[in-house]
Amino acid sequence: VDYIRNALMAKALRETGQDSTQQWHEAVAKINPGTEQIFALAELAQKWGWEKEALDLWWLAAKDPNHAEKTLRMLYDFYVGRQDTAELYRVLVRLEKLYPNDRAVSNNLAQLSLLLHLDPDRAYRLAREAHEQEPKNVDFAATYAFALYLQGDVEKASRLLGGFSETELERPQIAAYYGVILAGSGDFPRAAKFLDLGAKANLLPEERKLVEKAQLTIARR
Repeated sequence: VDYIRNALMAKALRETGQDSTQQWHEAVAKINPGTEQIFALAELAQKWGWEKEALDLWWLAAKDPNHAEKTLRMLYDFYVGRQDTAELYRVLVRLEKLYPNDRAVSNNLAQLSLLLHLDPDRAYRLAREAHEQEPKNVDFAATYAFALYLQGDVEKASRLLGGFSETELERPQIAAYYGVILAGSGDFPRAAKFLDLGAKANLLPEERKLVEKAQLTIARR
């Protein structure tokens, strides 16, 4: 297969310290659109440790409506593993355009927008709408409560999450947000408990900073 031949030539050139750019670009150009060839080439690149080339191919595949969902989910999982909030946001922006009625996607986009301070008004609206549509969903409630907290309405944020069961609130990912909000409301003893639980979650860097800042605030009291 032509594209594989070019890819192997690119690999050989790179291994001998020569410029492999042209051969690699030719390999990409020879992929048949709408086929699985793009994933086969990305898999080769990944196998060789060519991370940038593999990611470029995945993003290219994401432009194809036939491959968009599969590829964006792959990219999402990859960036979750890397804890790369900015790239996760980029993936979710694309997913939300594909699935504007998917509440989980909208909620996740709102959450990352709030963490990154990007388009906060839209993030607030998405978080509020997701919560209103599924008021018993604690994940959606946590995002909306965080949006309220960032707007300065700490009392409403605390009251909103306080309506859920202790078991739901003690989930580490939820506990992190609840602890931050409780610390903001001045309920330090209860905040400390939830922040300790939240610190055990697989947090994004921005989330971890929020938890650590709240813990520092409590420690200084």
